[in-house]
Amino acid sequence: MHMASEEVSEFVGRVCRTCGATFTTRLFTFPLTNAPPQVSCVCEKCETDQTKVIKARLSARAEAEAAEVEARAIEHAGKLWPALCPPLYRGTDPARLPQDALAHVLAWQWGP
Repeated sequence: MHMASEEVSEFVGRVCRTCGATFTTRLFTFPLTNAPPQVSCVCEKCETDQTKVIKARLSARAEAEAAEVEARAIEHAGKLWPALCPPLYRGTDPARLPQDALAHVLAWQWGP
């Protein structure tokens, strides 16, 4: 346990557990605890690299989740479509429609 009377340097030299480089790091403490001062185990470059990897993994996970949500929405819409579109219009060939009117309708967006 860290004693109040011990002399503690604010900075310490360390060896990065990832790349093996030596670096200097600042001691940090957790207020309101009796935990001894702590130091970083990786150099700044490795910490930055690890942060990039973590962010990339989170981004990939978020993209996968968004794709799953979109797929479920498309599946749900597909189930609703028969109730919304009468059978007469489901097989309509867009090439047989007036193209100006079709372009206008397809450009429409919901909202203000």
